Amino acid sequence: MSNTIQSVERALSLLELVVDRMDGIGVRELAREAELKAPTAQQLLKTLQARGYLHFNTDSRRYHPGPSLAKLCQQIDPLATLRESIREPLKEFHQALGETLIAQTMINGESQILLEYQGNHPLTVHHGEVVVEDPHIWASGSVVLAWQSADYLSRYASTRSWSRQRQTVYEKTLANIREDKLAEMIDNQGSGVAALGTPVLDRQGDFVCAIGCSVPLARWNEERRASMSAGLLATAQQISEQL
Repeated sequence: MSNTIQSVERALSLLELVVDRMDGIGVRELAREAELKAPTAQQLLKTLQARGYLHFNTDSRRYHPGPSLAKLCQQIDPLATLRESIREPLKEFHQALGETLIAQTMINGESQILLEYQGNHPLTVHHGEVVVEDPHIWASGSVVLAWQSADYLSRYASTRSWSRQRQTVYEKTLANIREDKLAEMIDNQGSGVAALGTPVLDRQGDFVCAIGCSVPLARWNEERRASMSAGLLATAQQISEQL
């Protein structure tokens, strides 16, 4: 990784490994997973321990997250942090494409819009919502739903009184979205809008948010579809690499 300080990279790798193992993890295992020599890992771990970011249990001989790390996390607004992480990549894509872009995620069981950049044309798409009541009719909303649990999707279907057949069909749609990493909706419910959506995943492959692009059908064609899908996928990848 260019333009980085190796010792900081190593320390952060160790910190991430400890956080991923809340039951604790020993020095040798940490060194092995971080691909470091044991003395190097030990030196970095002791530095993190001295600053309170790690705690060493002398009985189990394992490292755990420390109080300084807990305090730091409590002071961070995860949604504000996420918005800042996606703002510039979305803005750059919006300036290049000129169509409406949004970022959408699940917050406390509700699908919500994090950011929206409206199109530059007189005829454009405007969502005007923060909480999305029916995300299944959106391309980006369906991406959000595609990464929810089976229990959540079952509850979602039941609150809308879907038949079992309709639920099964939509579950297949979501499975295709997870496989293709792309959702597409054309004139859904007579909206006059074409939309694409794709997921943003973190370095561990976990879902973070969906980004979507919408355009009136009057400007929809294969060339526009190709530029939108390529741009969405590239922007999602750019965001993922920053997370």
